Amino acid sequence: MKRVLIITMNKYPEGDAGSIRQHSFAKIFQHLGYNVFVIGYGSDDDGTVHSYQGIEYISARGKSNSRFIRFLNRYFFVSKVKTYLKSQKEHIDVIFVVDVLPNCFRYIKKYAQREKVTLIHDSVEWYSPEEFKRGKHSFEYRLKEYTNTKAIDCNWKVVAISSYLNHYFISKNIESIRIPVIMNIKDEELSSNVNLDYVRFVYAGGPGLKDNLKEMIKGFACLARENLNKLKFYIIGVTKEQLIANCKVEKKDIEKMGDSLIVLGRVERRIAKEYVKQSDFSVLLRNPNLRYAKAGFPTKYVESLSVGTPTLCNLTSDINLYAIDEENGIVVDDFSPEAFAKSIIRALSISNFQKKEMRIKARETAIQHFDYRNYYDAFSSLLGKDQMV
Repeated sequence: MKRVLIITMNKYPEGDAGSIRQHSFAKIFQHLGYNVFVIGYGSDDDGTVHSYQGIEYISARGKSNSRFIRFLNRYFFVSKVKTYLKSQKEHIDVIFVVDVLPNCFRYIKKYAQREKVTLIHDSVEWYSPEEFKRGKHSFEYRLKEYTNTKAIDCNWKVVAISSYLNHYFISKNIESIRIPVIMNIKDEELSSNVNLDYVRFVYAGGPGLKDNLKEMIKGFACLARENLNKLKFYIIGVTKEQLIANCKVEKKDIEKMGDSLIVLGRVERRIAKEYVKQSDFSVLLRNPNLRYAKAGFPTKYVESLSVGTPTLCNLTSDINLYAIDEENGIVVDDFSPEAFAKSIIRALSISNFQKKEMRIKARETAIQHFDYRNYYDAFSSLLGKDQMV
């Protein structure tokens, strides 16, 4: 049996959106006949090999409350990779790498060249300076620049989450295919509830500056009181104080929304998912002119459709390939509070029957395009004949 090692600094197996994507690829590899092992960065490292849905993994996260020690743990992540690879008596055929530090990229490349291993990179982001307080001087920004422009070369094959990234790597003569956000859609529980007393909108996640809650809340605040009385907007993941300090939301817009705005802060992932499931619409607004919005693909969009909740969003990345206005969601015409407000008013006018139909279409879209099982053949073609099991 051929073997693959997946290396990720996400919180594998299910601690964040990235880890869910990596687990989907682990299941694809498993379906194609590979023995899969994952080195992740989830729970604190106790040296134990764990198993999750048939996939064995270890965590390389060290336990510490010190920011400096946490950085050192990330820097020496490569030592955990070295230890594992040196302990292997059987040949590893594929190494599938997400984001690691430069020292780890360099080691993996040398190892693969020496041992004749196929290298695959999962490319899911290309940041914009506007996302970070320090702009181009941000560590995260500089690290991603290194990954996309220097670390990934013709020694690698690439799985790109968007057309933007796919075209970029192909232009560098790197073999690449596009696979959007994927997860186990078929096993997601679906809610058919439609709220009768008011229309429920939800945003769930850690927005930073990339998900423009400032513009979204301003859009809600544009509405007349008679429309605000017809809705509730739930924000999960940040507090009101963080909305003002980190997301640049204006206090007067929060006050104008009054009881129509409910800010819950951070909650467990399962609780956040339940709010999304029980809402009429999830909302998302990103600046389509910035690189991050072109290169990434919002996991929130797919998570919402997966439970049958239509989205109210503007068209960024490849969303235009999937979004059908007033069929599986509502499309915001442009990136502005005014356009967002107009879309909210349209949402408020939709009948309960149409909302139920939209939930069905949202779920169908997710099953058709974002379930990992749809990509067995495409991923197999990337592996090539030399990796056929």
